[in-house]
Amino acid sequence: MNQKSIEELGFHQVVAQIEAHARSEEGRDCLLHLPFLTEHEALCSRQEEIAGFIKLLGASLGGSLQTFPSIKASLQIINNPIKALEGNDLVDIAHYIANAELLQEFCNQALEDGTTFACVKDLMGDSFDATLRQVGAHILEVLDESAQVKESHPALRHLRKEVEVRKNERSRYCSQFIHNNKEVVQTDQEALRDGRLVIPVRSDRRAGVQGFITSSSATGNTVFMEPYPLVEMNNSVVMAQNQILIEIAKILKQLNDEVASCRKELADLAQRVGRTDARLSIAEWALQMQCCRTDLTKSHCTLLKARHPLLGKKVVPITMQLDSQIKAVVISGPNAGGKTVTIKTVGLFALLNQFCGYIPAQEGSTLPIFDDVFTDIGDEQSIEQELSTFSGHMKQIAYVLSHMTARSLVIMDELGSGT
Repeated sequence: MNQKSIEELGFHQVVAQIEAHARSEEGRDCLLHLPFLTEHEALCSRQEEIAGFIKLLGASLGGSLQTFPSIKASLQIINNPIKALEGNDLVDIAHYIANAELLQEFCNQALEDGTTFACVKDLMGDSFDATLRQVGAHILEVLDESAQVKESHPALRHLRKEVEVRKNERSRYCSQFIHNNKEVVQTDQEALRDGRLVIPVRSDRRAGVQGFITSSSATGNTVFMEPYPLVEMNNSVVMAQNQILIEIAKILKQLNDEVASCRKELADLAQRVGRTDARLSIAEWALQMQCCRTDLTKSHCTLLKARHPLLGKKVVPITMQLDSQIKAVVISGPNAGGKTVTIKTVGLFALLNQFCGYIPAQEGSTLPIFDDVFTDIGDEQSIEQELSTFSGHMKQIAYVLSHMTARSLVIMDELGSGT
């Protein structure tokens, strides 16, 4: 469709309304790139998909659907051998897979009378990929909701116990040192500095302690020291903690390998989610706007109480009925009488019809299928191109005349103005 017409008729603003219903980044991207259809069969198929979703939603079967986390960046990392997914990336992928399975189950549901919708089922498929399900479940078994390896993980359990043993030994030493050296310590409690326990020693008695000074108080009256035995104990705690970090890195590497092994399946799933979510979003918008399914079997224009979707509560419904023999219509009337809104509504509905087959109007509304929509609406004056308003209109009209066909819709507002 002609890009100028799409912009002048406010189509992008309507798509933004539909995007607000999308549950995934892929769904929003798909909506932005969903093509207008000019062939009857293709448009009927898309209309049928959206009709299926409307019936499923109308039966209140979409309550379990969830918002999808973004995994676009993760899909790029998977294909980069020098990068790795972080824990939060892996958890997002696991939730994405789980949410996709909920969406697939929703698409395969039946109404109370047993009716199912094959065109809706085809979007996500009859069955869910078992490998993806297994990978997603394993990630959530290993990582908690904060994307950290769970405390209960078998590979970490004994390492964490070892850290606690080393910490307890260190604490006991500090308590004993303070008890036996009350004349040199400043307080009866050890301190923690950068993950290492230190002894607060009176500055004037530091020579009596064999060890390293790590820092001092703001007043200078206290120095924080690690006696030589405590140095070794602190080091043993650090080494034990490092073993945990090494094991965590191995666990994350294993999860990365599992995700990478099904990168193709995950990319395919994201595409299916995008296609499905886009159509589901249109269906939810259509329900919200009380849209009707246009009758694609007719070739004439009938709009019954059509409501411009961008005008909200201020909208005044319009009705227009033209038989297929009428090729041109002239609308006249006083200023602020709604002429421009009327022709913009017709043009926008022509775009919506070929985008999804649903328009905010009453049942029985129908529109022809156009091969393109051309508009000449508003002030065409251009300072940069030194075009007057009239010249701008003439340039646009010349463009329309050279590109239109017998199947095109042409909308012109205040033809000849600016003279």
